[in-house]
Amino acid sequence: MNRVLVSVHHTHGHSGVVIGDGGVLLVRNLRAAGAGWEALQGERPGVLTWPGDHLVAGGLLPGGAAGAELVVGGRRASAVVARGAWIVATHVPTRPVEVRFTGPDGAELGRAMAAG
Repeated sequence: MNRVLVSVHHTHGHSGVVIGDGGVLLVRNLRAAGAGWEALQGERPGVLTWPGDHLVAGGLLPGGAAGAELVVGGRRASAVVARGAWIVATHVPTRPVEVRFTGPDGAELGRAMAAG
């Protein structure tokens, strides 16, 4: 049985961070069986890509973190956060994708490079 921790609607569907029989997954489309996923390893962020430089990134929040945002080429995209997980959908024309984690007061707690 799968449990959705957090999800986001975007141009290409409805993606989410899910706990399933195989562990924690970043799911491509929650409404399409067999749409694909990426298994998440610990707190390392995952990335799913689509044509046209669209992507969804997500993962588990590290201890003490209350927020997450992507940082790419000086631009930031805030993530949706719930139940200890985060997810964001955006258009990103460059790589790599870095994630910035923040505490309840907005102070930076750390950064991680997203897979993909």
